[in-house]
Amino acid sequence: MGQQNKSGWREYEIDKWEKFEDLIRSLSLNMYIASGATPFYYRGQPNVKWLLEPTILRTLKRWKRSISEAIFVENALRRDFERQAHLFLSTYVLSHTKYSIQWWSLMRHYGAPTRTLDWTVSPYVGLYFAVNKEPDCDGALWFFNVIELYRRMKIKYDQQRYFPSRDEDDADENNQADKLEKYFQMETADPVVHSYYRGLNTDRMVAQQSTYTACENILVDHTKAIGDVLDQSTCVKATIPKDKKSEYLSRLSVMNITAASLFPGIDGVGQHLTEKADIMACTFRTIAEKPRQV
Repeated sequence: MGQQNKSGWREYEIDKWEKFEDLIRSLSLNMYIASGATPFYYRGQPNVKWLLEPTILRTLKRWKRSISEAIFVENALRRDFERQAHLFLSTYVLSHTKYSIQWWSLMRHYGAPTRTLDWTVSPYVGLYFAVNKEPDCDGALWFFNVIELYRRMKIKYDQQRYFPSRDEDDADENNQADKLEKYFQMETADPVVHSYYRGLNTDRMVAQQSTYTACENILVDHTKAIGDVLDQSTCVKATIPKDKKSEYLSRLSVMNITAASLFPGIDGVGQHLTEKADIMACTFRTIAEKPRQV
């Protein structure tokens, strides 16, 4: 499947739809294990050059902020979001949002900068986000084995520190989040990446089958933090050629994986019509390029 790069991510190219299907089939052999949970998280990015950098890190890195300054900014943004979220989100959702990782996942889905990266358990949804924008750039589908990440993080870092048990159910979400809170506020935090589900999801999170990662050190990008503990058999970066984006977007549309389904609401419909225009234009071009039968 290609060469291993210096960060530990295995390089791969999906230049044919059949290669994507073969990849999914091979992963499906190990898909549902340990209580039916998928071991793989997927994240699509429309530009292959982008690292796995959370939105807040991109801003903070530009201004070369210290970790204490970064945490100060992060906490201020969270407070602002909390003060205004009640105007737009249901009381029920907000009543189940108390700790940082819960707020960050909610903020992330509405475009606010956080240290959280959103992933999905669906390779098809992941592929969608790799091809839905930046038509002039190759995209990337990143994925890793989350169970191996958890196991190897525990091995590499202090055994006495707290790691949420992956066997605990959603009833323990607040207890897990409470115990993790202090690590996210430490100025000497290790580059420990935690993976998690949000216990109570919005309609958008359900549609996208969302999962998340958050690093204890706010200034560490996830490309390095994950790649440093996993090897090429457990983390992959698959390149999507730019000239395949419209084709793959069209194939996903047939599966009802579109902006309209992933972003419930009128804004999702608008985004989908933008995608549809591109798909139709691509179809006309393909027809025009085909040789006529004599």
